[in-house]
Amino acid sequence: MDSFDLLFYDTVGTEFNPDSVKNKALGGSEFVLWQLADEFGKRGLRIMLWFGRGQARGEKICGNVVYRYGAATYPVNARHLFHHRYSDFAYEPQNRWGRRWFFCSDFWGNHYEEVLNTLKASLSGTICVSQWQASTFPCAGDCRILPNPIPAEAYESVEVPRDPNVFVYASAALKGLRSTLETWAAFRNKYPELRETRLRVLSPGYDDPSLAAAHEGVELVGAVPFPTLLDELRRAAGIFYVNDYPETFCIVAALAEACGARVHIWMRNGGAIRETVNSPLLTADGTQFESDFVKYYRSVGGQGCTEPHDFSTPHVVDRWRHELGI
Repeated sequence: MDSFDLLFYDTVGTEFNPDSVKNKALGGSEFVLWQLADEFGKRGLRIMLWFGRGQARGEKICGNVVYRYGAATYPVNARHLFHHRYSDFAYEPQNRWGRRWFFCSDFWGNHYEEVLNTLKASLSGTICVSQWQASTFPCAGDCRILPNPIPAEAYESVEVPRDPNVFVYASAALKGLRSTLETWAAFRNKYPELRETRLRVLSPGYDDPSLAAAHEGVELVGAVPFPTLLDELRRAAGIFYVNDYPETFCIVAALAEACGARVHIWMRNGGAIRETVNSPLLTADGTQFESDFVKYYRSVGGQGCTEPHDFSTPHVVDRWRHELGI
């Protein structure tokens, strides 16, 4: 039986390689697993990242990380097994582990009590990505709060000119594009000084792209590779986002602050956004959101910004090792 320090199991089937983050848009919690596995592997630990579904089959090895796709071809033993979110239990029959954790990177747990009940018999603990998520989760065993990682490139200082009239919307699917566009249109119509502003819509996921096409001052960009996303955030004045769905961990807001952009968010259903960013421009009040945006939109000198939290992958992995005894 082959042995690993860590085994991450996910039902999805995205195929990964060392250039995955460079070549693809950042999105989906499988990218969270890729970053964790890659960084743990760099620390000398032996890792298996197992994706149970999708078109890819077999195994690939990159450094200390074994990528398994599809059904198991041989049994393994792991010191720590991480059952990722709502994955199935295909790994259970022939594999062994010392401690099993339920890692819920992207959902609120009040919807997943059945999964947890199934896991309770051999579950060591639950890993939530925010205190807000943990408070909504029917946790079994020990609950640890460990944020999702962000590629360290986001924290690199890059001097590029910002356009005070350009803002970015980028979020996971169905979390607020319609409300964001409606609010954007209302502001531009109400304030003549905003007529030159543009909202660039990135990575809309499953959102209907025709929503963006129907509004003036909106540019539909779509999904972009991660370096392009960073470039967009470094050149824009900030992000503009009205969220309708609770965020377990708002990656785009964290990326924006890491890149020095302002974070304008109207938290109509805020979730963990206040835990994720330091921006004083977060508000649950629509009137305050409007006032702040009109006040600061021309500023490219850092007004309204604060120092970002460090969610870089090496820092997050340090926290995982300390909290979980890895």
